[in-house]
Amino acid sequence: MIRIPDNLKGCFWDIDAESTDLEECRDFAVARLFTKGGREGISFALKTFTDEEIKHAARVRRDLNPIVANWLSSYYGVPKDEMIYYKLGLDKNPLWRN
Repeated sequence: MIRIPDNLKGCFWDIDAESTDLEECRDFAVARLFTKGGREGISFALKTFTDEEIKHAARVRRDLNPIVANWLSSYYGVPKDEMIYYKLGLDKNPLWRN
């Protein structure tokens, strides 16, 4: 069982952080840690999840942001055309433009 560390519980405001097992919701946890966890969250994700688990999350999660999606694609070599974030055109969301 992988518990949410106390310093990262704020990233999981919408679930019961005390009883949640991150092993059971890997994709959600990876996306949330990378998008809301800052350096501590990313560091925890990199230590906790395998490269394959992180790549899988990059492919199936739509709740990324442009910076995280691009970094995951570049760092892990996940083609953008395999990532649901890009397939749905979420990178073109006008809220992310200046």
